[in-house]
Amino acid sequence: MSIIIDVKRQLEVTSNDWDDILNDIIDRIFSNADTEMNVKYSLVMDYTQYWDGGKKTLYFDHVNIGDCAVTDDDVALVEGREEDYVLYTERGYMKSTAAEFTEAPRVIKAVYNAGYGIGSYPDDIRTALTKQVIHDFRRRKDTGLSSLSYPDGSVSKVTVDEWLPDVQKILNKKKRYHL
Repeated sequence: MSIIIDVKRQLEVTSNDWDDILNDIIDRIFSNADTEMNVKYSLVMDYTQYWDGGKKTLYFDHVNIGDCAVTDDDVALVEGREEDYVLYTERGYMKSTAAEFTEAPRVIKAVYNAGYGIGSYPDDIRTALTKQVIHDFRRRKDTGLSSLSYPDGSVSKVTVDEWLPDVQKILNKKKRYHL
């Protein structure tokens, strides 16, 4: 199910009148999640990354690695010696199984595709970000307000561009995958 359909179902919106606003909020929330987590989940194609080596574990800038070609000094394929390393595609790192990766400037190069399309995020992140989208949509006209008072109580509002506490908890949990 697409994100906008899920959001509209939860908001009980049946018309397409709000689609443009909802799509803008969805794009903003999902792209800001990458920044918040310090791990890039958004889909990228043909991304190139270099490491200096000298470490046993090398971290990719993105997670959910696919179609990865790893080279050593831009010449010899490390892929040809796959017994020398293990690639952890979901979490976005590779680990040397023997010694450390060779030390020298720009020793290891990887060209890869990675990330998720908006519709294919892991369920826990997708649910949390959908919740944030719904919150931002409902509070889009309350910009600048810190609380709302009613005769039967009050509601404190999270400031604009701030993550909901339980969404922040999920995003922080995912950060740990990359450490």
